[in-house]
Amino acid sequence: TSRQTNRNTSIFLWIRSPRPKACFQQWFPSHFEDKDVEVSPSFRTSEHYMIYRKAFLFGDEGVANKIMAAQTPGEAKTLGRQAGPFNQAKWDSSCDDIIERGNYIQFGQNPKLKEILLNTGDKVIVEASPSDRIWGISFDTERAERNEADWGTNKLGDASMRVRGKLSS
Repeated sequence: TSRQTNRNTSIFLWIRSPRPKACFQQWFPSHFEDKDVEVSPSFRTSEHYMIYRKAFLFGDEGVANKIMAAQTPGEAKTLGRQAGPFNQAKWDSSCDDIIERGNYIQFGQNPKLKEILLNTGDKVIVEASPSDRIWGISFDTERAERNEADWGTNKLGDASMRVRGKLSS
């Protein structure tokens, strides 16, 4: 289904997005806490949150603890690949909720980030990652509009829009 996107109705984002758009990226530095996480650690980025929750989902507390100590989101991502035993069906049934919750907490606990998100209005938020067909659309910003029929799933953009809806009500 086409979203009828264009530069007037959409916000195309990727890891190199300039501020303030950079705050939509999983690697954006923004400390936040999830009160429902047993140890209630402070997460450095949304990427740390997602990978930590992934490790915990698979019962790998050792890797989860290493992820919390990771200084960078890249380091956390690498550690997350060690979490296991990996179960694709389990991850697929949980990942959307994990990402949405992490983004909800991150934007909800930081008034400046919340304002940036809410100021997107009803625009379509698009993760224009040329290398990610699941969380992004598999096209960069320059090629996104003319290849919309071939987009990936844009799970990150969709999660951001759901969070925007929750925070605006």
